Amino acid sequence: RLAIPPRTGALELTLTLKPVVKDDTTSQRVAVSVNDVLLDTLVYSEGPARAMTVAIPAEIVHLGTGFLEVKLDLPDAISFEAGGRGSNTQKRAILLTALRLAPPVKEEEPAVILPPAYQESVGPY
Repeated sequence: RLAIPPRTGALELTLTLKPVVKDDTTSQRVAVSVNDVLLDTLVYSEGPARAMTVAIPAEIVHLGTGFLEVKLDLPDAISFEAGGRGSNTQKRAILLTALRLAPPVKEEEPAVILPPAYQESVGPY
């Protein structure tokens, strides 16, 4: 549950995760829901932690009452007990190393480059 200021528009949720893998599992799926709406299912493959971003439209942000209810479902979670690697029965799927919630990054508009002949005709500014 994340508190947000009033009149918040669209947001981006960036999750930096490392999957927990074992012999027959090389990736983990992470279903991301916000305010009870499934937004995306991310797939994290074996290797170092990496960041993935999910867009949260303003309509979904406004479903909350000053909070975002973020839910991560982990359908591929594995038990190390089942693989004979210990007696701990808890299932594991991911290691969350960072979470970022922010407004979307706006792409810079490309600069308009005028042809040299036009630049010469208007002179210096």
